[in-house]
Amino acid sequence: MHGLSNGGTIWLMKTRFVLVMLLSSVVSMAANAATRMILSPAGQAIMTVSSPSMGAGDDDAQILWDVMNVPPQDSMMGPGKAIVTAGKELNFICNLRGGKIPFCTVTLNQRGPRGQEWITLDPAGKKARFLITGDEALALGQKLNLNADGTLKILSSDNKLMLEYQPSRLEILYSEHGI
Repeated sequence: MHGLSNGGTIWLMKTRFVLVMLLSSVVSMAANAATRMILSPAGQAIMTVSSPSMGAGDDDAQILWDVMNVPPQDSMMGPGKAIVTAGKELNFICNLRGGKIPFCTVTLNQRGPRGQEWITLDPAGKKARFLITGDEALALGQKLNLNADGTLKILSSDNKLMLEYQPSRLEILYSEHGI
């Protein structure tokens, strides 16, 4: 990280972990799946998508898990999949809680090397956008299960989160008021 001591880097990592854990606790209490976002003053947007814990509702988190074309790995939160840019501007992670129930986070980090270029955060409008093009988008597209025409568009059931891929272009958009 730029200009941070090792202690500062650890503090940022701990802060992000605490925010994700707090948000996951609140979201996991809901009976139906929910899409939520926290915007941090540190230039991060942390979006969560949880699956219903009581069996009814949408399957947004399962759809995100299924669209990730990367092998699951063991983690302390259960089997997980991750798609991460080299500079960690994007961290797209899904875990199977208890080995069964998907829970996903999409973290956008403006402090990454290309974060200012790829990420737009709008705290007042409660919006976040990740847009990447070119070779970087092509590389991320290889980590997604695309349609036969090489595209993909997913919109959460509450219309708050969209992931869209077209060759050489990947966009992730969140809007609290709907897309």
